Amino acid sequence: MLLLLLLHHEDPQERRRHRKTSSASRSRKSRSSSAKSTSRSQKSRYSDSEDSDIEDSQLSPSVPQVLTMAGTRSQKTTQKGSDEPPQKRKASDESTISDRTEDNVKYEKLRAKLAKVQAENGELKAFSSQVRGAKSAKALAKATMNTGVQTEILQQIRTVVWRTTHFVANANQENTVSGWIHDLIYGEGKNEGKKLQWIDTYAGFIMEQINKHRTYVLQRLSGPAIDWLATHEKLPTEQQMEMLLLRGFDPKDPKNEDIMEIFMWYWDEFLPKVPGFGGIFKDSQRRYATISKCAPKNDPEAPYITPQMEAFAVVAFLNCKEKWIQYKKIKAEHPNKTIVPCTYVKGTKNEGPVGEYVVDGKHLRVYGEAGEYTSATGGQKRYGGWSVKGLKKYKQLKKMAKQGRKSKLCAAIEKQSLEELRESLGLVAATHAQEIKNRKPKKANGEDEEEEFDTWSTDEEDGDGDNTGEAAAKPAGKLKKGDDDSGSETENES
Repeated sequence: MLLLLLLHHEDPQERRRHRKTSSASRSRKSRSSSAKSTSRSQKSRYSDSEDSDIEDSQLSPSVPQVLTMAGTRSQKTTQKGSDEPPQKRKASDESTISDRTEDNVKYEKLRAKLAKVQAENGELKAFSSQVRGAKSAKALAKATMNTGVQTEILQQIRTVVWRTTHFVANANQENTVSGWIHDLIYGEGKNEGKKLQWIDTYAGFIMEQINKHRTYVLQRLSGPAIDWLATHEKLPTEQQMEMLLLRGFDPKDPKNEDIMEIFMWYWDEFLPKVPGFGGIFKDSQRRYATISKCAPKNDPEAPYITPQMEAFAVVAFLNCKEKWIQYKKIKAEHPNKTIVPCTYVKGTKNEGPVGEYVVDGKHLRVYGEAGEYTSATGGQKRYGGWSVKGLKKYKQLKKMAKQGRKSKLCAAIEKQSLEELRESLGLVAATHAQEIKNRKPKKANGEDEEEEFDTWSTDEEDGDGDNTGEAAAKPAGKLKKGDDDSGSETENES
C-alpha cells in the first residue's frame, strides 16, 4: 500500500515529461504506419497494372529522397574535409586546380589535332576529286603536281641543267637528272625523306620539259642557218663545223679567211640561239668578251656558253642541215612568212604530210622531216627520239669542244674574231653601257639627246622566241635598242 501511495504521488514534472515522450512515440508510429500504407498502395497500383512488368526493386527513389541522400553525402564529405588539417586541404585544392589545367591543355591539343585532321581530310577530298576526274595517266600525274614546283623546275632546266645536259637516254639518267633538279630546288641533303616520292611524281614532267626545250632550240637555230643561205650558196660543211669546235686553225693565215668568216657567224648569230632564252649570251655580253671568257661578273669561271652547248649547236646543225636547205627554198617563195616546223595538222592529232607546208596567216606550217639523227615525231618520245648514232656523235663533239677550249690557238682565234666583229659593228667602248653613253648625241646646251635607232631588239632580247628566216639588219655603228644595259655585262678584254 505504501508503494502505491508513493507511485501515485510521483513528481508532476516527471509526469509531464512522460506524457510528451508517449505522444512523440505515438506520432512516429502513426507516420510509419502511414508510409507503409502508401508503399503498399503504390505497390498495389503497379502490381495491378496489366501493362507493367516493373518490380519493387526497380522503383527509383523519389525526388525528396534523392535530395536527402545527396545532402547526406555532401554533409559527410564536408564533415570529413573539415576534419582534415588546413595544409592538407590547401594541397588538395591546388591538386584539383592543376588537374583542371592539364585537362584544358589536353582538350586544346585535341581540338588542334582535330582541326588538322579535318583540313587534311578536305585536301584529300579535293585530291580524290582530281584523281577521279583524270582521264589518262598523264592527267593523273598532273593532278599530283604543284604548279609552283613546276615553275621552279622550268627555271632550273633553262638556267642550270641545259648548260651541260641536252639528252637523257634512259631511266637511270632520268633519275639522276631528276634528283639533281630536286637538290637545286630544295638544297643538297634537304627533303631527303620525300626525295624518291618527289622524283616519281615529277620525273615525267622533267623529261617532257627537257624535250620541249631541245625542240625549241632546234627551231631557233634554223633562223641563222637560213640567214646564212640568203647570202651564201651553201651551208658550212661538217668538217668546217668541227674545226670551229677544235679551234684548229691559224687566224692570221690568209688561207683561213673563209673559216674565220664562219667562226664570226657562229659566234654572233648561231651560238646566241643555243641557250633558249635571251638572258644568256646577248649583245651586251658576247660583243665585249671572248666566248671562253664571257661569263657573269659574280661567277667568272662559269661561261655563258659551255663546251657542251657548243657541241649541241654543232650536232643540231648536222642533224637539221638538209631540212634547213629545204626551208630556204620555201622561204624564197614566201619571203614575208615565218617558218614554223610542225608535226600535226592544226587542230588535230593527225600527222601532217612530211616535207610539205601550208600557209597559216603570217606563218608557214612546215611538217616535220626526219633529221640525220632524229625521226619526224622524235620529240614526242620520252627520251627525245634521237638515234644511238646521234648520241654518239654528240659525245664525240663534246670531247672536241673541251679539247678546243684548251687549244693554244683558242685565245688567238677568239681574240681576233672579237676584234673583227667589234670593228664591223663600230664598237669601241669596253662595256655596252659605256657604248650607249658615248654614242648619245649632245644638244646645244650639252645635254644628252635621244637617238633614233633603226634596228630593234632580236628575239633573244624581246623574248618573242623565234625570228626564223628574218635576217637581222645590223648596220655598222648601230646598237640595238632594247638590249639590257642594266643586266649582267662583260667588259671587253681585247
